[in-house]
Amino acid sequence: MSATKYTIPHIILHWAIAALVTVQLLLADRMSAAFDQMMENITPAGAWTSSAVVHAVLGVAIGLLMVWRLML
Repeated sequence: MSATKYTIPHIILHWAIAALVTVQLLLADRMSAAFDQMMENITPAGAWTSSAVVHAVLGVAIGLLMVWRLML
């Protein structure tokens, strides 16, 4: 039985995605609070909080890195 060898780009992308997901998990409470405020009309409709912007940007980055990793 042969061992599977992952390439350096696979390893780097894996850990980059893992780090970004960890940041997403750490910011989950802030995103939840921003969403609750939006639903209760505490903030104006369409107002993006910084945590919402970070959440969205990191989510897109994670998605793109995952697609890139699958294409390698």
